[in-house]
Amino acid sequence: MALLTHKTVLVTGAASGIGAAAALLYAEYGAKVIVADVSEKGGHDIVTRIKSRKGEATFIRMGTGSLAECALLIKTAVGTYGNIDIACNNVSALGESRVRGGKDPEAFDNEVDFNLDTLFYYMKYEIAAMRKQHKGVIINTTYAAGSLGLVAFSPFIHLKLGLVELMPIPPGERPSGNIRLHAVTPALMNAALQENTNAAEKATFIKLSPIDRLGRIEEVARLVIWLSTDGVRWLPAANGKN
Repeated sequence: MALLTHKTVLVTGAASGIGAAAALLYAEYGAKVIVADVSEKGGHDIVTRIKSRKGEATFIRMGTGSLAECALLIKTAVGTYGNIDIACNNVSALGESRVRGGKDPEAFDNEVDFNLDTLFYYMKYEIAAMRKQHKGVIINTTYAAGSLGLVAFSPFIHLKLGLVELMPIPPGERPSGNIRLHAVTPALMNAALQENTNAAEKATFIKLSPIDRLGRIEEVARLVIWLSTDGVRWLPAANGKN
């Protein structure tokens, strides 16, 4: 199903989790996908999988998240296919700092820098690129668990929820009406970040979930694709079957 044919999509954090699932699904719907991640191996693996399915994709290695590195990544992405129609921002890093007791200020600062500052920088340059083409879609992946008050957990979940606060861009940087901003806020997910979670903790997570089970990354990826389309009321399966 070539729903996104002729569209170029940048997916950050695309080597694993929701980012990887979204990158693969974008390609199935016909988009040219720019796979960006700090993991070269993981990123190249996703590109290989896309190409094995007759899709088109290119890998760009992400830096540590400085303003200059973010600007360079967006410039490189635009130069790869000539434009960015859709940007799907999944970049995140789970740090070792903890909110409760023994918090390492440096580790906390690093986690804030990567999970909040990097996203802000990417949006800044993605919006600038989309202004030149007078249209575009930006989708940021956040995390609803940040609103549950799990203070013993890494600040990662609270930082991910904080991405929502970045969505109302200051008036001087507000995109035009042809540039849409979305935030996808999944609840508790059965994703890589919980691979080391024990059975008791998983049972607690399931009880906290609004759907009485852990979510699946493929479900979120499908929502991301739907938000990426222009006025499509329903989303047919990529293989043409619903």
